[in-house]
Amino acid sequence: MVNGAAWAAAVAPLLAAAMLATLGMAVAWLWWRRRDPLPGWLALGLLGWALHLAVGLAQVAGPPGLHQRVAVHGLQAFVVVTLLLFCLQLAQWQRPALVRGLLGGAALTPALLYAAAALGAWGPALAAGRGVLGALVLVAVLALARAALRASRADRLGLAAVGLAGLAAFWHDADAAVAPLLPWAGVLFGAFMARVLADRSLFAAQGLEVENAALVQRLQACRAEL
Repeated sequence: MVNGAAWAAAVAPLLAAAMLATLGMAVAWLWWRRRDPLPGWLALGLLGWALHLAVGLAQVAGPPGLHQRVAVHGLQAFVVVTLLLFCLQLAQWQRPALVRGLLGGAALTPALLYAAAALGAWGPALAAGRGVLGALVLVAVLALARAALRASRADRLGLAAVGLAGLAAFWHDADAAVAPLLPWAGVLFGAFMARVLADRSLFAAQGLEVENAALVQRLQACRAEL
C-alpha cells in the first residue's frame, strides 16, 4: 500500500507536470498558428516547469546528485525568466536588450552553479539565486498588475484570483515538510492565460475576416465603376 505522503510526494507532482506539459503544448499550437512571441514565452515557461517537476521527482528516490541539483535549479531559472518575459510582453514593458540579458542569465545559471559547487560555495550561491529569482517574480507580478489595469473586468478578476492563488501556494510551500502547491497554482495560471490567448487569437482572426470582407467589397465596387 502506498500511503498518502508518498502519493503526494510522487504522484501529485507527476500529475501537475503532465497538466503543465499539456497546457504548454496547447499554447505552443497558438504560437505556431500566428507566430506571436507572447504565447511562445508562455509555452516555453509551462513546458520548462513540467520538465523541472519531472527532473525533481528523482529526489523522492534518494538524495540528488550534483548534476540533478544543477538541472533542477537551472530549469527553475529558465521557467522564471520565460514567464517573466511573457508577463513583460503582456504589459508591453519588453525591450530587446532586456530579453537578451534575461535569457543570457538563465543560460549561464548551470555554469555558475557548477563553479559554485567546485569552490565550495553552493549554499551562498543558492541563497543569492533565490534572491534574484524572487526579485524577478516581483517584477512579473507588477507587470501582471499593469496588464490587469488594461484588461476587461472578467480578466481583471481572473488575474486577481490567479495571483492570490499563487501567493497562497508560495506561502504554503515555505514549509518544506508539506506537499507543494505552487505547481498547481502554475496549472491554474497556465489554464487562465491559455484561455486569454485563445480569445485574443479568435478576436484577431475575426478582425482579419472583417478586413478581408471589406477589401472584397471595395474591389467589387472598383470593378463595377470600371
